[in-house]
Amino acid sequence: MMHLEDMEKVAAFRSSNGECGWTREQAVKVVAILRGQSLAVLGGELWLVLDGAHSWSGLIPQREGSDAVYAWETKRSPNEHWATFVNRCAADSIAAAEEWP
Repeated sequence: MMHLEDMEKVAAFRSSNGECGWTREQAVKVVAILRGQSLAVLGGELWLVLDGAHSWSGLIPQREGSDAVYAWETKRSPNEHWATFVNRCAADSIAAAEEWP
């Protein structure tokens, strides 16, 4: 099992403020690592990172219309058991990584 400190090693991209970004495939693995450590992913956003770029944009060009931001947030329900919340956060995060363009 990979530990939290190892997640940076699989980072596909690291922003200037220290945030890490992952490809779809890597994101699914990172979410599994966090879930395995009983940590919840509270949300995230899709980034546009061009090959070789050192910056990212949260504004994703669309085939039609204005650029769009793809972000998600999972909020804990009242009295929700922590393990249930962690699993729901993981499912929401994986769904976003797999379903969004």
